[in-house]
Amino acid sequence: MLFGEPLQSNLMNSSIKLLVISDYRDFLTSRPEAELLIGLQKEGVEVTLMTYPGTPYEQAFLKAGIRVISFHPDKKRHKPYIDRIREELKQGGYHILHLFNSLASSNGIPAAKGLPVKVILYRGYTGNIHWYDFTQYFKYFHPRVDSIFCINKEIENIFKRNKLFGKHNAVTIIKGHNPDWYAGVSSASLKAFNISADAFVVICVANVRPMKGIPVLLKATQHLSPNLPIHFLFVGNGFDRKNIESLIKTSPYSSNI
Repeated sequence: MLFGEPLQSNLMNSSIKLLVISDYRDFLTSRPEAELLIGLQKEGVEVTLMTYPGTPYEQAFLKAGIRVISFHPDKKRHKPYIDRIREELKQGGYHILHLFNSLASSNGIPAAKGLPVKVILYRGYTGNIHWYDFTQYFKYFHPRVDSIFCINKEIENIFKRNKLFGKHNAVTIIKGHNPDWYAGVSSASLKAFNISADAFVVICVANVRPMKGIPVLLKATQHLSPNLPIHFLFVGNGFDRKNIESLIKTSPYSSNI
C-alpha cells in the first residue's frame, strides 16, 4: 500500500532501507515511535535514523543495529539541510524516507525531488487540515508525498475529506504501549495531593498546547455548581504559563486544581 507494485518487485530479494528523520530527545513521548523503529529493525528493515545528538534512546537504537546520524534540521526549507538529506538519500539508496515533524518534512520533501524514494509523513492529532490552506500543499498535500501515517481513523478521515487532488493516501497505524514498560512503576496515591479516596477526580494528561483545549476545560469549571466534591488533576508541562495560572486562580474550584 505504501510502496506500490514496482517497488515491491524490486524488494523481493532485498531488505527495505528506511531513512527516518525525527526528534527523540524526550524519552517518554517518543517511546512508542522509537520502539516501533526498533521493531522494524528486528523484522529485517534496515533503519537509519537522523535525529538530534544526545537522544536518550541512542544506545537502544545502536544495540538494535540502527544506524544513528546526529543531525536534525532546526530551520524550515533550509538549503544546507536539504542538501544534507539529499546526499544521504543518494548514498544510502533508500526505499523509504519517513518524516515525523514539520522541520523534517519541510526539508525532506524537497530533498527527495527526482529520487526513487517513497516519502511518508506523520500526523498525530486532528484539526488544522483544510483543503483551502495553501501551506498544506507544501506538506501533507504535496504531490511528492506518497503516504501519511495517522495514529487514528479520525485523522485519516480528515485527510480523506480535504484532499482534492490525487488519490487518498492516508493510512491509520495505531502506536501502542507495551505494558512491560510500566512493570516497575508503582501506583500513585491521591493522598499526596490532599484528595480523599472517595472524591470524584478528573485527570487530564496533556501538555499545554493549542489543540489540547486546556483553557476550555478550565473555563468549564466556572459553570459547575459550587462546592461539589470534584477535584481536577492536571499532568503535563506548561501549566506555569500566565494565562493558565490566571484561569486556575479565577476558577471557583481553584483550591481543588
